[in-house]
Amino acid sequence: MTGGSEGPVSGTEAAGEASDALPGGEPPTPPARPSRRWLALAALLVANAGFVGVAWFFRQTVAPGWKKGPLIDPASPYAPENAMVLFAFASCVVFDAYVLGLAWVRRRAARPRAWMAFAVLVASMGLGEAGLRGWLVADMVTYFRPDPVLHWVVRPNLHDFDNLKGGGKLTTNADGMRDVTVPRAKPADAYRVLVLGDSSNFGHGVEGHETLSSVLQRLVPTFDGKRVEVLNGATPGWTTYQGLAFARGTGGAYAPDLILAGFNNDPGPDYLGDAARVPGPAVRTLNSLLFRSELYLLGREVTLAMARRAAGTASVRQAGDEPVYGKLGDAESKALVPRISLPEFLRNLEGLQASAPRFAWINMPVQRELPDLVERYVNPAYRAAAAKLAKERGFPVVDVDARWQATRERGLFQAGHVFHPNATGHTRLAQQVAQELFDASVVIEGPAPRDPRTVTLGISTLTPVHAHVAAVLAAHPELAAAQGLVLDVRTYASGKGQGEDVANGTLDAFFTCEVPAIRMLESRPDSFVVGSPGALGRIAVVGRVPSLAELRGKRVGVSPGSTPAMDWKTWGAGLGA
Repeated sequence: MTGGSEGPVSGTEAAGEASDALPGGEPPTPPARPSRRWLALAALLVANAGFVGVAWFFRQTVAPGWKKGPLIDPASPYAPENAMVLFAFASCVVFDAYVLGLAWVRRRAARPRAWMAFAVLVASMGLGEAGLRGWLVADMVTYFRPDPVLHWVVRPNLHDFDNLKGGGKLTTNADGMRDVTVPRAKPADAYRVLVLGDSSNFGHGVEGHETLSSVLQRLVPTFDGKRVEVLNGATPGWTTYQGLAFARGTGGAYAPDLILAGFNNDPGPDYLGDAARVPGPAVRTLNSLLFRSELYLLGREVTLAMARRAAGTASVRQAGDEPVYGKLGDAESKALVPRISLPEFLRNLEGLQASAPRFAWINMPVQRELPDLVERYVNPAYRAAAAKLAKERGFPVVDVDARWQATRERGLFQAGHVFHPNATGHTRLAQQVAQELFDASVVIEGPAPRDPRTVTLGISTLTPVHAHVAAVLAAHPELAAAQGLVLDVRTYASGKGQGEDVANGTLDAFFTCEVPAIRMLESRPDSFVVGSPGALGRIAVVGRVPSLAELRGKRVGVSPGSTPAMDWKTWGAGLGA
């Protein structure tokens, strides 16, 4: 049928129309495609996984930035391995907040502006900072925080902080000073003592009321007609550089009448000296602002650790391992320097003396029953130089170390610690300071000092050779006198009692047949070695006859397998005895 203006429909066109239509005339549903929102969310999750993955990879081997300092303690958030994880968390928060914030601005703002993107970035970083601070409040395992000049300080405004790493509850004021409650402004009737030092004077491992500062406060309530206020300005790990900087800054604001200082860490090796780590004035001013941000501090630690690892300028340790302090291998030691050189140490003491009307130095006690640690951490040259400077400049030295050696009192240190006194040790320390600097009538408890030349000698009365040597020394006092020594002979009826006194340090010397015990005694820095007359077998023989030649044809009795029997094979051969 024809008609109208429309032409006939071809068969191909009719077939096409039929193929595009569903029964009932409905158009077909297009193939399902992923939503752009879901793709964006997946990309966000991948980016987050990337942040965490990179951090987890690099935290497994850590290049520490400090050879001595509490910030690299494996429990510290600023240790490289922990900074990696915390910074990755903050990066995820900042990145996610920024991306989502930009998306929100794009949808809500009619005409997005460049400043909006900047505002979103600032808000995102603020959110990341808040997240980090919240994490650290909930899981703050260290009481230290980085500082642009002092390198690290004790966190301010702590209240009964549980110091899991060092023992003792910690309470600090707004300046991070332990158990200090007085304001900076000094009343006219107050005499202030500012105690400076490292972990020993800070009170590592003891409670606040047991520290040197607290005990001294109780021992000396008044001085020179004024109330005494003893302020604990010490911080673990500090050197005289940090002590002087603190005395000239925050500590000086308390107007101390006496600065009482004692430090152990100055000779400690590090990659760079303490003073050399401080940047110039412009950078210090900038850092004074940047160091307020946890996001910046953690990012800085991550960047430095990765840079040191890439450059090979620092030792690498496994994440969570304790840092290696003190004595290192020859290769690494060559690149290290003292934290404070000896000339700088002396200049710092002069600076401390000039920072208050009075200054006194404490020669801090050392536990010499740990000879390996003594060799690693104690440098006698610094101590001798401080004593010499004190004589030249006229400031007193409270020689606690010398007194503790002279009294030989045991149980004054924490077990296994070369420097840290326990509660009893802090009491003895405070009593000596009080007696020598404030009130001569203060009693120092414990045994009285003895002549440092005295050598306590253990003798077994049931061992003939031992008794014989003791008799020789008694008959010839010039042997000990030639060494400037005085013998204090202790007799024992059993080897067990003598062994116990050797182990606890009561004896300086004893007789034995070259067994490990004599090696242990020889390694003690505070022991005296008068000399050995020779093999014990020879001593016994020579004691009986004027010379070995007179043994010709004589009978000699030795115990098979003993030292005399073995020695006889060497120097008795050919005598025909």
